[in-house]
Amino acid sequence: MDNFDLKKYLTEGRLLKEATVPNFKDGYEIIDYLDNIPEFEKYKNEDASYDDQYYLIPTDIFTKVTGWTEEDVKNIDDNLEPYMGTITWTNTNPNQYQENTVSVTGGA
Repeated sequence: MDNFDLKKYLTEGRLLKEATVPNFKDGYEIIDYLDNIPEFEKYKNEDASYDDQYYLIPTDIFTKVTGWTEEDVKNIDDNLEPYMGTITWTNTNPNQYQENTVSVTGGA
């Protein structure tokens, strides 16, 4: 601990980063979290239920608002309970209408 440099730690944003990516146990917790972000309201599918897609948010807007990266999204998804929803980062794919988006689905 003698070599710990708080200024460097804060400059790299690691403290802020560690504090800003919450842990979620299922897709519904993510949906509840995103429901409280006004910038995402227009990206919500109000007709969604169960395992439907609740959100489809452009990645640039998602990152600007949350600060989360593609790696963060993958880590969140990897830690969700099995069959209890997903959060997925989709990069450019010319065969998909969902290119460059983050999608969130509910669970079974």
